[in-house]
Amino acid sequence: MAQVGTPYVWGGETPGVAFDCSGLVQAAYRVAGISLPRVAQDQYDATTHLTPGDPLVPGDLVFFGGGPGDISHVGIY
Repeated sequence: MAQVGTPYVWGGETPGVAFDCSGLVQAAYRVAGISLPRVAQDQYDATTHLTPGDPLVPGDLVFFGGGPGDISHVGIY
C-alpha cells in the first residue's frame, strides 16, 4: 500500500519513483520475502499455476496475454 500513487513508467522498478506492472509485482513480492524474475513472462514461467475453477486468493498473480508463451501483463489479486 505504501506504493499507491507511484507513477507508471514502462520498465519502472524503483519504489517511490516509478513502476510498470511486473516491476510492482516484483517489488511487492520482495517485501514479502519472495524472489521473482523481472518481467511478466518470466514471472508466469516461474510461478505455480492454478487449475481452471480454482478460486483466487489475495496475493495471487493474474497474467494477461495471447497465451502461456505470450504473457504481456501481470496484476496482483
